[in-house]
Amino acid sequence: MNNQSGSTRSQIDARLGHMRTERSPYDTQYREISDHFLPNRWREEASRNTRPRKVKNVNTTPLFSAKTLASGLHAGLTSPARPWSRMTLRDRDLAEWGPVRQWIDVAESRMRQAFSGSNLYEALPFMYGEFGAYGTMAGMCFEDDRKAHVPFRFEAYTAGQYYLASNYAGDYDTMYRPMCMTVRQCVDRFGAANVSPQLLEHYNAGRKEQDVKVLHTVQPAADGKTWDSCYWESDCGRGYDKALAHRSMAENPILAASWERALGDSYATTCPGIETLGISKALQIEEINKARAIELHHKPPLQIPASMRGSGVSILPGAENYVPDMGGPGSGIRSLYDFKPDINGLIDNIQRFEGGIKELWFTDLFLMLTLDERAQRATAEEIRARYDEKVLSLGPTLERANAMLRALHDRAFGIMYRRSVPIWQGTLDGVPLLPEPPEELLDQDIEVEFISTLQQAMRAVNAQSIERFASFAGQVAQITGEPPYKFDGDQALDEYADSIGLRGRVVRDDAAVAEMKAAAAQQQQMQQMLAMAPAMKDGASALKSLSESGQGGENPLAALSEMGAG
Repeated sequence: MNNQSGSTRSQIDARLGHMRTERSPYDTQYREISDHFLPNRWREEASRNTRPRKVKNVNTTPLFSAKTLASGLHAGLTSPARPWSRMTLRDRDLAEWGPVRQWIDVAESRMRQAFSGSNLYEALPFMYGEFGAYGTMAGMCFEDDRKAHVPFRFEAYTAGQYYLASNYAGDYDTMYRPMCMTVRQCVDRFGAANVSPQLLEHYNAGRKEQDVKVLHTVQPAADGKTWDSCYWESDCGRGYDKALAHRSMAENPILAASWERALGDSYATTCPGIETLGISKALQIEEINKARAIELHHKPPLQIPASMRGSGVSILPGAENYVPDMGGPGSGIRSLYDFKPDINGLIDNIQRFEGGIKELWFTDLFLMLTLDERAQRATAEEIRARYDEKVLSLGPTLERANAMLRALHDRAFGIMYRRSVPIWQGTLDGVPLLPEPPEELLDQDIEVEFISTLQQAMRAVNAQSIERFASFAGQVAQITGEPPYKFDGDQALDEYADSIGLRGRVVRDDAAVAEMKAAAAQQQQMQQMLAMAPAMKDGASALKSLSESGQGGENPLAALSEMGAG
């Protein structure tokens, strides 16, 4: 770590000002979304904000829907219980070659172990909650030296804690993150030699728990190939241009994605939280109205004659009150007005609002079986068809989430690869995080594909097409009595396995299949020869008998030959 940054403090401050201006229109909306869907998530800039805000939800459907979406995306996209990504090559033939496939399988297994040992599966559900509520999720992948077998750690941020910017292609490549640290934390982390004189004075004076505002910036370096990660003191005074710390990163460490955003925007324009904010507000009002109507019905306001003031009349249930008979209609205690609330109407309206929120938050997709209250439960085929249909509506969103997961995979793989190189070269001792790749892989780019449950549902259309084609080819073969030459069974199996995300060890590569076919053909030929051996032996004996049976100088074989010639 060094303190040489490619940007000056004035440039950093100017860019931060522009990023604040771009995000400021979203802040008010983010606060309201936090109140309704993710209580206490929103953070003011560089503020600890530890005091809980009042939860405004009387009806908890918005909270339930937000949690369901976060859990559903985590289980459907990045479940720790099953593989959710796999590595491959642009050259698919090379990727199916035995040694390359074996290396890929081992590398994938090592990466899954590293992911499980890190805090990734704690950070991702938090980020998915942000994704649905605010439309934009953001985090960071840091290289970590604390554990040899887990070389990275992850941080997930909530709305208000960061500013984002994207490049010309729309990829997030810049993050500015105001932080709040104590004087002691700054000195311990960055060293006394790297902090400003003002901060060091606070430290030496014993004001170690005083808050210090720090700005963490991550942006492309001047070479256009790496990223600069720098920490700056925000209140160190003008003229102080030294960074607290600077580190160069080979890959983009920013993990960010937006649900849906317009061209040129840095933050989401729509998402379930934005779309259902108005419904959630109306739902809370209707819930309060229902409670108030029930209360008025059971405990209505009373009209009491002034002459009965102080008479000790009780209005508790079952109480007996004896009052003077004042005569006349409407005398005595009675209700102020005749109130007959339409409770059923209010309940229907609430259910309509709840249904709208659950639909836009995809609750029916992730809790399909739980919400199925029919007497005749759906069959497995119906469930699969309905699931595939509903997943199609998530298609564009999944593609944008894939961009974040692809950056995560590239960053994690890059860290593990760089840490393994010195061990492969023999300059360091130990067990490498990744196996040494075959020579054929040295000039190849590793690509990542996603094979989670939701991703497979998106690709199920291809698998179903292969199934229908194979079935039709079999029917045509039965009609014509000829093999379906148009149907390539081996290739169909490869593509079907690819569509359902089957592991590479289950499917043999083309070279192994060719060897097995050649061995099977040779064995079949030997079996045919063995089966024909008795008949050939009998035929040879018959010919010998015919050749020796000629009497009087006439040979039957010679006669047969002459007949054939004639």
